[in-house]
Amino acid sequence: MASRKAASAAADAQKKRKREKIEDAGRSKKRKPQDEKNKGAIVVKQAGETTEPVVVRQSSRPTLWKLSEPMGGCMSDIDPIFTADEGSSIQVYSTADSLLERRIKLPQPDGAAERAGHIVGAVLSPLAEEIVWVGCADGSIFLVNWLSGAVERLSRQQEPAPKLVGLAVELVHVAHQPKEVLFLSEGSRGAWHVTAYDTAALATLPGRTLFSHNGATAIEHLRTVNHGRIVVGASGQTVFVGELQLAEGRMPVAVAELTYQFFSVDAVDEVSCLDLRTTTKKRGPVLDLVLGCVRGAIYVYADVLFRLQNAAAEGARKKAVAGIHPRKYHWHSRSVYAVKWSRDGNYFISGGAETVLVLWQTDTGRLSFLPHLAASIENIVVSPRGSSYAIHLDDNSMMVVSTAEMKPTCYVSGLQSLAFASAPRKDASVRRAWQPIETITHPVPAVISPTDASRILLRVGNGQKNTMVGEVPSASLLQTFDIGAFQSVAKQPLARTNPTDSNLTLRGHPVTEPTITQLCTSLDGKWLVSVDEWQPPPRDISGIAGEPSLQDDWARERREIHLKFWASVDGGSSGEAPAYELVSRVDEAHRTTQVEPILGVAADSGRANRFATLGDDAVVRFWGLRQRVHDGLAAKDDKGRALVSWHCTQEVVLPLGEGGSQSVVGRDGLIAREPKTKARRSGALTFSDDGSTVFVAFGAPDEAVLYTIDAESGAVRASLQGMFRGDVRGVESLGATLVLLSEDLRVYDVVADELRYGVRLLGVESESQVGDETEEKKNKTVAESSAYSALTQLVVGRQSQTFAVAVPRASSARQAASRLMVFSPEHAQPLLVEDLPHLVVSLLPAVGLSGFLAIDATAQIWSVVDAADTAALGRPLSDLNLPMTVAVTAVEKQLQLADGDGEDNEMADVDGAVEDESDDEATKDGDEDEDDEDEDDEDEEQDSHAAVIAPQKLRDIFDAAPTTSASIEELFWQVSGLLSALPQLVPAGRT
Repeated sequence: MASRKAASAAADAQKKRKREKIEDAGRSKKRKPQDEKNKGAIVVKQAGETTEPVVVRQSSRPTLWKLSEPMGGCMSDIDPIFTADEGSSIQVYSTADSLLERRIKLPQPDGAAERAGHIVGAVLSPLAEEIVWVGCADGSIFLVNWLSGAVERLSRQQEPAPKLVGLAVELVHVAHQPKEVLFLSEGSRGAWHVTAYDTAALATLPGRTLFSHNGATAIEHLRTVNHGRIVVGASGQTVFVGELQLAEGRMPVAVAELTYQFFSVDAVDEVSCLDLRTTTKKRGPVLDLVLGCVRGAIYVYADVLFRLQNAAAEGARKKAVAGIHPRKYHWHSRSVYAVKWSRDGNYFISGGAETVLVLWQTDTGRLSFLPHLAASIENIVVSPRGSSYAIHLDDNSMMVVSTAEMKPTCYVSGLQSLAFASAPRKDASVRRAWQPIETITHPVPAVISPTDASRILLRVGNGQKNTMVGEVPSASLLQTFDIGAFQSVAKQPLARTNPTDSNLTLRGHPVTEPTITQLCTSLDGKWLVSVDEWQPPPRDISGIAGEPSLQDDWARERREIHLKFWASVDGGSSGEAPAYELVSRVDEAHRTTQVEPILGVAADSGRANRFATLGDDAVVRFWGLRQRVHDGLAAKDDKGRALVSWHCTQEVVLPLGEGGSQSVVGRDGLIAREPKTKARRSGALTFSDDGSTVFVAFGAPDEAVLYTIDAESGAVRASLQGMFRGDVRGVESLGATLVLLSEDLRVYDVVADELRYGVRLLGVESESQVGDETEEKKNKTVAESSAYSALTQLVVGRQSQTFAVAVPRASSARQAASRLMVFSPEHAQPLLVEDLPHLVVSLLPAVGLSGFLAIDATAQIWSVVDAADTAALGRPLSDLNLPMTVAVTAVEKQLQLADGDGEDNEMADVDGAVEDESDDEATKDGDEDEDDEDEDDEDEEQDSHAAVIAPQKLRDIFDAAPTTSASIEELFWQVSGLLSALPQLVPAGRT
């Protein structure tokens, strides 16, 4: 007995010495002077301290962690020469296999990443097909070689350059020789200009102002045709048409002598898109103009330039212009986002929010449709020979469709996460019955597949516009995205969808879809759990009598919340992503007098067939598998596999106390907790590393309690108060510690039963406001607002025994952004502090690797990696030191810009086949010998095609178990077989 007391006393003494040591370390840190130059100052409070917290900086010791360059981004709303990264890069894809060949990052000055303008235009150079002219909204002009990846930022004579709206490049005959001339639409509010620049003297000579417009709306949709002889632009409802004037029939000797005669045409409605087409006649060029308007109408002006010239020559402009009657076409119910002429001018193509590609015959008005596309159509490009269309969709994807069969021959898709573009919507001026979502207020559910670390599963919707139509995003789809190939692999619905042409009610309101709020995978990756919610929108309850609070109660009573369990179905040997089939759906998994939201889902870290959920009813439910039985026998499917279902194995009611809740009995007979007040509550839960314990945080703001639950018996072993400030944002187990996230970050030692350290995350003054309480009160940061505080996120990396935190902040432009920090449970100073230019909407731990992945509000992926880790997951090509040049011979056969590079005689089918469609009639009338020669040519093209190996096939070779692994010689021959095998190509139009 005495020995036991002595051991207990020794343990208490050791714990006391440890606490005093931590307190001494905290006091010594407080005596250090604050460094105003420190980036990302953080408030740290050590265990046992009762005084005010101190400001410390990132650890001065060498760190092995770094933030890589971002990957991906949103495709800009321009004709598909691909741009990404919020409009500051160019991506080149192969139409033969839809794979990313090169990503070209536009250089930005130091510290200007947040102020950099998005890309507003990108066009091919008429002199060199490998050169792309790129213009950004801040006036920057870049010259990009998309073959080699070289980028040159061009200096301009006017610095700072005016705001840029659009650009075009043409070969204009100057001094009896063709000269590359840059046409820019630029200026500021109230003073917009169309200016021509000599590309050879951009840094020394000012531009030649061709036209000025003193209006509030900029000159958009700038187009030039016929070697710069015709320039067209639009501003609101006015279209400007300009023609090059030749003095005494001679060509100008310099760009400064270019002179245009401009005419204006008042359109019936505001112009959202336009296209021109010219033909040559004896009297001069014939200009046909097609306008797409914001209310769905399309107007065609035939030979508009000749009519405008006649009006000016006759001196009776009003009478003549009144006689210019366009032909009207109307099918779209909302704005026309894109319209393009065909090469022969017999028809034009349009697209909008209806997810339908419409083909119009100009003479008869007959319509043809390509319906049920994945999202709204943003841009359309007709290839130079007219054999295909490049269609840019607003779900961050693009496809190439052959005109002969109207089948996709190439598909490129980026990350389809909810994103916000910097450019305004094309129909922003139209007053709708609804308003789109302006901000992202909650994290986007996403997980990394446990069986394939290169694949992300995340919640997406049917395009950006269809997603941002309600009070909350309408996102009911699951996208499987491969980071290695940086390509979308699969997409499937997890909740109710509305796949119709126009999801609008009779009053013009969009039909909303459920929103996926939770995603969680099992330990072995065979099971996926999702939670989707739907609530009647406010417009549907506006006619109900009563106060707004009663209407809100009525809507909550009719809220639908479904807990679904999905089984992974292997894609087979083809390497396709596994699909998920629904096994069980639980309606109202947590309920009191009404259905309650599910605050968190956690997978057992020790067993693959158990999950736990936490509801707003203060109940933790455990879910397990059981076999289906039919007539006393085990039920099996057609393949002889046993059928199973998920059910609740046990429930644990959290002891909230009498002050905060009351016991009620639900319809299922289970005792649950219903709050006496309607106070908003939050919570999170996680399993311990061995799966024996569940840690649950639940409660009202500033009152949340941490509970420790035995996972087997369901008994509540302990509870701890005072560990959360504000709402609960996350709880994660990491070894012997618990990481608790709210407005503060706390690391709690479960074994020693003590707080290791705490870090104040939200409510911290900025660097310029340290010590200035008055300024802090005047300027509250975006991070402190409740709208963005929910984006505070926490993930743990078990491989590296570290954890990462993303905290919303205010950028230099007073816009929402995020700060990313990496911590160790042993030290309060972060291992890494980085300020990202955008909000982080999803933070993920890398599976099997030391690192983290962050998805921001522009659909970019940032990877935080340990510099000692050589794995390439989530790292851009620039970080891998791969060769940046490609042989021209290979490029000529494989690469092609999305809007055509002049080699439109080759288009790929779905499997990557290439064929020549320019001489269809000659091919049909040719003899058998010519057909044989064509087949030989196609075989040669297949032989010379670069080998494309699916990553799954390499994993099948190298990731074998040690007991079944092959020898070095066998591995060599297996890899050689993959490299030497001919690509399985099927020429288009053949079977």
